[in-house]
Amino acid sequence: MTTLDSPQHINLDDTTFCPPAASCEVCGARSFLTCVIVESPPGVLCVTECPQCRACHRMPAWSGPDCATRAGEHCAHLGITRSEMTLARAREGLTDRPFRLPA
Repeated sequence: MTTLDSPQHINLDDTTFCPPAASCEVCGARSFLTCVIVESPPGVLCVTECPQCRACHRMPAWSGPDCATRAGEHCAHLGITRSEMTLARAREGLTDRPFRLPA
């Protein structure tokens, strides 16, 4: 399945097919987890966070290559290629997605 609403629109914020981790990827909490979308230099990626980390806009301490891997995994969840993500990001321009660097 793909998140293509039309040939011109890819919803990069869709987390329908993003599997949540068993614990918060920032602090390790195990309750009230949500899969959220964040913008990183290599691309849009999904992160499982607890309410406290989400409210503080925390992100796991991942390296650039780790973020690139996670952006590729989010592409797989969406059923798109990295090239399609790049084009979708270019079409969107600036977004209201939080841009976070590792703490």
